[in-house]
Amino acid sequence: MGIVARCPDLAAYRVLRSEQPLSGFQQIATTGVNAYEDRTARPGALYYYQVVALDRSGNASELPSAVSARMATKEASILSGELKSDAVLAGIYLLKGQFIVPKGVSLTISRRRPSWPKRMPASWCREA
Repeated sequence: MGIVARCPDLAAYRVLRSEQPLSGFQQIATTGVNAYEDRTARPGALYYYQVVALDRSGNASELPSAVSARMATKEASILSGELKSDAVLAGIYLLKGQFIVPKGVSLTISRRRPSWPKRMPASWCREA
């Protein structure tokens, strides 16, 4: 499902990917449309994605919670590090080392994958 944007100042989307749900995100693409197909994904690998909206002045939206995607596999993913913002994760996870969820931040782990929003949050649009 794509993201529907009604922002006259919207210029592009920056697609970020990581093999960790909370850190290690690297930009893999910039696209002018609200859809992206990751053709570099390895079969069986679990990836986490974030999409950032960019306006015509180069301002970026806040980083959203990551969503996960993978080609079918039943392997557990490793969680480690510190959660920086509220997150909803789907799948099977193992804690490795120290994993911190600070006070005021929430983590939800579900067996079902979260879906993309049908509309971008209003905070992604900047008034001219």
